Formats: sequence, C-alpha cells, structure tokens
Amino acid sequence: MTLKTICQNLILEAFNLEISVYALPTDELIASIENAPEWWDRDKESVNNVIFIIPPMTFEGLQAEIGTPKIDYTK
Repeated sequence: MTLKTICQNLILEAFNLEISVYALPTDELIASIENAPEWWDRDKESVNNVIFIIPPMTFEGLQAEIGTPKIDYTK
C-alpha cells in the first residue's frame, strides 16, 4: 500500500471524506518551498508542513507560480 493510499484511507475513516492526496518526493517539495511567496513563513510561531493544492490548480501550475522552493524554508 502506498503512502498516498494510506493517507486517503485515514482521512476517509476519520472524517468520512474522499480526499485526493499527493505526496511529493523530498526533492520536489524542496523545489516548491525555495520559491515560496514573500509572506510565507513570516510568523516565526507558525510551522508550515503542508501545501494544499485545490483543483483546478495542479502541482505544475503551483510550481510555475511559486517556482523552485528555497532550502531555508525546510529548516
């Protein structure tokens, strides 16, 4: 069973919601974070561990908008 399937099943069991899940490989997540918007991570009390992509947006569309992630955001 894949991580995607496990997450989808857990959401379905816990919340009775069928939610599509996409788990990024580490290098792709780092690439997305390197080009996060200027406002991202300003609040040092907050931790951002997830990026939600809501259709019709796609991963490719998001990456085109925010570019390659900055490694500083992964620390």
